[in-house]
Amino acid sequence: MATQEGVVGQRAQAGSVSGPALALPGGGLRASSIASGLTSGLMAVAHATRPGAEETPTLLGTGLYARIASIASVSGGSWFAAELIYSERFVRLIDAMAAFPDESAELHRRQWTEPWMGITDKDSPYVKMFARLAKRLNLTGIADDILLFGYLWKSGFTWTKLTLAILEATGGIDMSVALGSPVSPWAEGKAWLVAHVVATPSSRDRRVVHIAEHRWPACSATQSVSDFPGLSVFTPAMYSYVLGSGEASAPVPYVAASALPPASRLNYRGVVRPSLFRKERYAADARANNFGALERRAQELSVVSCAAASSAAMGHVVLFPAAVTQGLDAVGVDLAVWQSASDTVPARDAFERAASQVRSANVRRGVSQ
Repeated sequence: MATQEGVVGQRAQAGSVSGPALALPGGGLRASSIASGLTSGLMAVAHATRPGAEETPTLLGTGLYARIASIASVSGGSWFAAELIYSERFVRLIDAMAAFPDESAELHRRQWTEPWMGITDKDSPYVKMFARLAKRLNLTGIADDILLFGYLWKSGFTWTKLTLAILEATGGIDMSVALGSPVSPWAEGKAWLVAHVVATPSSRDRRVVHIAEHRWPACSATQSVSDFPGLSVFTPAMYSYVLGSGEASAPVPYVAASALPPASRLNYRGVVRPSLFRKERYAADARANNFGALERRAQELSVVSCAAASSAAMGHVVLFPAAVTQGLDAVGVDLAVWQSASDTVPARDAFERAASQVRSANVRRGVSQ
């Protein structure tokens, strides 16, 4: 949903990453599965056509991605990239699929699909019933989605929790794994660009980001952007890091200056009604394009949180009318991924600090100056 001008600016600034690139598109679990099959299949072909190859194909040995300088991913493609980069268990699965192509589907099912489906074992009988019905109608993908949303509902319904559960079950990646953590040898020196968008509605859009909404006592907290040309309600952004580069800065700016000008400001507005006859209003603002910490200390960013932001397909619900977001807040649903934009907040705390502030606002009388 990015505008042409914003995308062009992002591409211009991405010129610091040169050479062949691997693009991994989105599509949730199915995108990750397709990328797994495609990678292992290409490895099998490369191994079969290479004279003097090792006995069995490996991702490193075949050199399939040796010439790739960067990996750009979004959504399910980011889940796949995270596991191929940071999980030796997952790399061994891809190696095994390449070594035994006739058994690759079964290997993938046992070692990847069944582990993530295991997190849905605690779903209610009603959720499982609807999932079985979808499968009988040959809607396997929808059946999987039903089970996952059932898990979300039971476990606290946040997108970051879902991403963590999937990556931990299938690749052993937990919240302690950061962009600067050790990587698989094939990935050393390559730039990983994790694409996503930032919600940046301006006053002209007549839309705001709903941070908190309560019916009684009535209160709300919202955010919008001012001094902004209104290029798009969603601004293209990307976390970036040269894998294995230690404390090196991000190779690509988090947001293109043409997409979110330095002069733009984040406007926060709070309204509290302690009684029928009294209304309190609060206001604050901050610099919008303030992502220096995310760029200077990119190695500290959580892999799970970056992948969650990249895959939060329903995150735009924060722009829905107040009546909708009020209902979601009431049952603890959070499908967006929150992050701070401040030089005073360390990159390693960028996600949890922001999520904690949102949780604090979403309690009784949680909105204040």
